[in-house]
Amino acid sequence: MPSARFTSDLRDARFVVPPTALHELALAVRGGETERIRKTALHALSQLRAWGFEPLNLVPVGHGIVERIAEEIRREDLLPTEEKNDSLIITESALLECRILLSGDAHLRGVDFQRLTLLLKDFDVAAPVIATPREIVRKFFR
Repeated sequence: MPSARFTSDLRDARFVVPPTALHELALAVRGGETERIRKTALHALSQLRAWGFEPLNLVPVGHGIVERIAEEIRREDLLPTEEKNDSLIITESALLECRILLSGDAHLRGVDFQRLTLLLKDFDVAAPVIATPREIVRKFFR
């Protein structure tokens, strides 16, 4: 059974999808490895709002700072250099003041939270906790 505080916080939560995550879904629709991936991505894009997710974009001035912070995340080896989109997703989530970033992506989940927290503190933003939906359900709803 979840704690009263957690369910209260969850009731008031906004479920947002940062710009780079939307971009990755659109890329999967156009060029996913399999037909199943393409169909799943298209279904997800078409159902985001019905599922209660709010697709977001950052104002143009925000994209410059996103690039700068994401580059720093990769430069500090928190993510491999080739994981540019993952660094953008973390940065966008932090700038959007997300407290939890839900992802099954192994690179995102493998980020050293302590080091990420210290790096993002230099930019006056807080690091989101990165977890899978399954972990959240297991931890708070059993």
